[in-house]
Amino acid sequence: MTAGLLPQDAAAVLVPERVSPALLALAERTGCSGREFLAAYIAGSEVLVRLGMAVERHAGWFLTSALGVFACAAAAARLLGLGAAGAGRAMGIALSRAAGTQQPLVEGSFSKRL
Repeated sequence: MTAGLLPQDAAAVLVPERVSPALLALAERTGCSGREFLAAYIAGSEVLVRLGMAVERHAGWFLTSALGVFACAAAAARLLGLGAAGAGRAMGIALSRAAGTQQPLVEGSFSKRL
């Protein structure tokens, strides 16, 4: 495809930079099939692109970094077969790691902020 025509271009995010390293490490550990790997990669990509298209862009924010943690969580949840509830928990933990959020304090979560 030509640059500028990919969904990730419209979303101003770089999918391979975020999803690939985390997913490759997990795939090596789990010994998943190529089909399972590809399904997980697509799940993570879909989350990152949709989030990138949904948020308003601001100077100084690199959306790939700010939103990439959610793509990795979605890809990992898919690869591990966590289902909807497990994927939701993975996203919640991802939020606690994303860009200095204070949401764990608001909810009284045991998730540690980094």
